[in-house]
Amino acid sequence: MGLHNTSQFSPYLSVRARLPNFQRRDLGSDSSIRLLSGSVAVLLIALISLMRSLSDFDRMPSLYQPVFRALAIGAGIALLVGLWRPSPWLLVLTLAAIHSVIWFFAFDRWLRLEDPNGAIP
Repeated sequence: MGLHNTSQFSPYLSVRARLPNFQRRDLGSDSSIRLLSGSVAVLLIALISLMRSLSDFDRMPSLYQPVFRALAIGAGIALLVGLWRPSPWLLVLTLAAIHSVIWFFAFDRWLRLEDPNGAIP
């Protein structure tokens, strides 16, 4: 058993050989990219249906309607990003940017209410 004998590390080497190489471009396969971008779109659509069930939705349309449209546009953009098939780091960055833009837009709508006390149920 010398220092150069690799047979003692064979379990480690066999597991390491099966792990994906994160530097390769083919890591982001089409199915995983579609799954990730599709799940973001489904989440945004679910937020739309959840938002429509709020009691304030009909009472404050000036607040909820623009956010409703922003969520729908964000879902469409997420699907387009999935069709574009960028590299994995760019995919994650783009999907995070979609969430961030929608969140900042919704937060801005809350800050620009004419009567903030009217938002209290």
